[in-house]
Order: sequence, then structure tokens, then C-alpha cells
Amino acid sequence: MAVVCGAWVFASRPKGLSGAIACSAAALLLHLVCLPAVFAAGLLFAARKEWKALVLYFVSVGGIVAAVYGGVHAAVGTVVFQDASVVGSSIFVASTWLKGVFAFGQNLLSGNFLFSISAVATRLVALFPNQMLQEELFMGQQAGWLWQSVSSVTFLGAGLLLVAITVGLVLNRSAWRSPMIVWFAGNIAMALVFEPANPEMWVFALLPFWFLVSGGGEDVSRPWNGLLPVLATMMLLHNTIGGMAFIQRKEGDYCRQKATWIVDNAAAEDVIVSADSHSFLTYVQYWSPAQVMDAKFISPEQWLRIQRRTTGRVFVFDDVLNLLPPVARRSEESVRQIRQTGELMRPGLHPVHTNELGVLYQCL
Repeated sequence: MAVVCGAWVFASRPKGLSGAIACSAAALLLHLVCLPAVFAAGLLFAARKEWKALVLYFVSVGGIVAAVYGGVHAAVGTVVFQDASVVGSSIFVASTWLKGVFAFGQNLLSGNFLFSISAVATRLVALFPNQMLQEELFMGQQAGWLWQSVSSVTFLGAGLLLVAITVGLVLNRSAWRSPMIVWFAGNIAMALVFEPANPEMWVFALLPFWFLVSGGGEDVSRPWNGLLPVLATMMLLHNTIGGMAFIQRKEGDYCRQKATWIVDNAAAEDVIVSADSHSFLTYVQYWSPAQVMDAKFISPEQWLRIQRRTTGRVFVFDDVLNLLPPVARRSEESVRQIRQTGELMRPGLHPVHTNELGVLYQCL
């Protein structure tokens, strides 16, 4: 984001062409999701009718990026990672836009507290069936009614103010004439097409959104700028109470509660196998000396090799045998492989620990 801002700052200056080229090329080499920002930065030259600079900007940035990516492809080839859990959506389906609104909104106002309201949590699971929401659901179940009530009030206050300012932005004609709108719209389109339900995809839309709200990218003032300190205060209050407070409670920490026994008992020569979320596997890997393996990417043949080569104990979480709902919705081939591996494991498994989040087995 720093280099993207740098590209915009340099492109805004009369003699900032070289800096804009360098920052824009660096942004695209870091992540292609920066493409809307890079394109919008180029439009600043067009707005000042600097046609020579405009052509030089796009040709130079395109040439640098093509040369680097082409060189890497020629040297080591190109690998496109496709996670079976990522499900694309059509922008012509209403649920895609609803997912996008919620995911983008999560980056503005935390929706963690919503998982403490059972009716809302059920609807969220139905709306995001492919998302690993076990951590959020467990967190919400452990929250008390007081946190739920206070969070609802702070969310309503901050949300209404944010909606009012956003409506003002939509009705403001000067905002629609800004090249910043191209940046914002481009990132919205990319998020909707590739993974609308993932809040991380919407992080790149935050910069142009706040620039448009504040007028910071154009050296202009919006009519509602006096309300921005109030909005910032309300957002800080809610995101502390309805967001961070929920995930900081040890009792509601899904990873901590599920992994407590294995973290306390596993040794460096042991192997731990789970088909849970990436965040859970990362947690166990960080706190345990054992080797942690993701069952979603282990074939039956690999499992047999693991058994032969492991000198220590092998522990298996029951999420490998009884797949979590989002895991069971992965591609047919992926699910079949996980189930085959689980059935191959099952005869030799012996339960060693049980808690509210499931059973942990040891392979004998």
C-alpha cells in the first residue's frame, strides 16, 4: 500500500513522472491487485493533459513489469496457485454483492459481535458456506449478553454515521470526476469477481474509499469533513468493543482451546495432522515443536510415506475423519482425496483426548 500511495503522490506532481513509474512498477510486481491503482494514477497525467507523460508512464510501467515477469517465467516457469476452497462468484448474482458488502464492511466496522447472536450467526454461515467460520462461531458462543448488547449499540451509532457519509459521497459530483473513483471501482470489481466473501480482498479498496471520503487525494474538502473525527472515534470505540474484545478473550479463542492438549504434550519428533483452517494449523505449528501437516493436501500415498518415516508419534484431529462443512464443500477431487486418506488412517487411530471441539487421536 505504501508504494501505491507513492505512485499516486508522484503522479499528482508536475515533475513526479519517474517516481510514479518506479512506484507503480514496484506495486504491480508485489501484487497484481494493485492494477486499478496503477491505472488510475496514470489518469492524473491525462487530467493535466500531459499526453507525453501519460504514454511514457504506461509504456514504461508495462515494459518493466513485462520484462520482470517474462524473465522469471523463462527462468523458473510460472505456477498459478489455486486453492480448492476458493469459490468464484458471478457479479450478476445478488448474493455476490451481499457477500461483498459484508466483507468490505468487516474492514470498516468489525462484525465479530454478530456471531454472538445465534440467529445472525446462522444466516452468516448460510451466506458464506465455503468460509471457515469455526473460530468466529466458537468466539460468539462464549460471549456474554453484555458484550453483545453494548457492541450492538456502538455498531448502530458508527454504522449510521458511516452510511450517512457514504450516501453524501455518492451524491457528491466532484467525487465522481476524480480518477480515484477508477481505483475504487477497479478494486471492487476484482474483489467481486475473484473472492467477494474474503475481507482480505477488500483491503485494497480501503485506501481509495477513505481518499474519496476525505478528499485527501485531490486537495479538496468535503462538506462532511467536520464529522470525520466523530466517525473515527465511533469506529475506534466499536472496533475495540465489538471486535478486538471478542477475540482477546482466552475462553473464546478457538485455536487455543482446541490445541491446548497437543501443544502441551507433543514433542519435536511427532507429527500432527488436521484438516482445519490455515489459521488453526499455523497456531499449532507456532506453539508446538512437532511437525504440522494439512490433511487437505495429503494423498493416501503421502500418508503411507509419513507413517514409515516418522520416528515419533502421529496425532490426528477428528476433523480429518469428520470433515468440517466448508472443507466438505471443496472441489469433488479434493474432498475425495481427504476422505480416502481419512479412511486409510481410521483403523489405526486411538482417542487420547476429547473436549467440546472434538477428539484427538494417536495413530498406533
